[in-house]
Order: sequence, then structure tokens, then C-alpha cells
Amino acid sequence: AIPANGDTAILDTGLETGKTEYDRVTAYMDNPPASAGPVSATTISIPAPTNLKASLYGNNSIQLDWRWDSTAPVDRFIIYRSTTKDGNYQQVGTTNGPELQYMDLALANGVTYFYKVAAQYRTITGHQSNYASATTRKTCKGLPPSFVKVREINRESLKMTWRNCRKAKVA
Repeated sequence: AIPANGDTAILDTGLETGKTEYDRVTAYMDNPPASAGPVSATTISIPAPTNLKASLYGNNSIQLDWRWDSTAPVDRFIIYRSTTKDGNYQQVGTTNGPELQYMDLALANGVTYFYKVAAQYRTITGHQSNYASATTRKTCKGLPPSFVKVREINRESLKMTWRNCRKAKVA
């Protein structure tokens, strides 16, 4: 690539992962031309995290755990979420460093969420992990109990039983 007049950098794209590239810089403004180099750099490959698991935490939070078996450098992990397995996964968070756990809080009740995770090093984002899913609990907010039953245990005691939700309306 030839940089514009006065530029002191170029971006070399489309390189093969894990391959060392050699370049030489030559200034043609001098007579004879002056060269520096060769210089070399090796591109890095950032693999996907493995063994991603999603589990319900409380009623409406999901905890993610995964493994990082690579020796590739990592600054943080990026968390992606969708409401369908093959859907459009959107970034919903990042870890504060190379932690192997993330908590997705205050989610809607009764919804299945699908997740993927990718490692990031500097500005390079690696491959996404396998997907994992979990479903938040349904709640009965604002609904009265149903199937209330009262049974006498003895002259001084009653046993009362009920169900918390009716199937018809779940918030």
C-alpha cells in the first residue's frame, strides 16, 4: 500500500491469521530513496470461549459461566443475547477484565434468553462461543390465589392450601 503524502501509517488488512508478515518502508522523497526495515508482525487468532452455561438466578436474572482454555491474550469478554436460538444476537454487556462469569440482571419474566460470548483483546474480537439458554420464572403479579381449600385438622386447627397462579393470565 502507498500512503498519502505526509502520512506516517497504513492499515494492512485481509491478512492470514497466525502468519508473520514482513514489510519495508521506503521514502521516495530522498534521492536516492531511503529504506527502513524489514519490520515484521504476526497476526493473532482469538478462539471462542467454550462450555458456555446459562442458569437462572432468582426470578429474573441469568448467570453465565464459561471456560477459557486458550493461551491467547484476552482483555475482557463480550456478552451477546437473543430471544431466539438462531436470532440476531445483540451485545448486552462486557466483563470487567478476563472474568469467566457474567450476571444478566432485571430481565423480563417468563422469557427464554439465548447467549453467546466472545473474547476481546485490544480492538480484536474473537469468535463467538456456543449458545446457551435459560428461562426466567413467570410471576403472578396482581393475581389472586386460585384453588383455595380449607381442611379441618382438629377442633383448633385448619389447613389452608392454594395455587399461586391461574394459567389464564400470567404477568
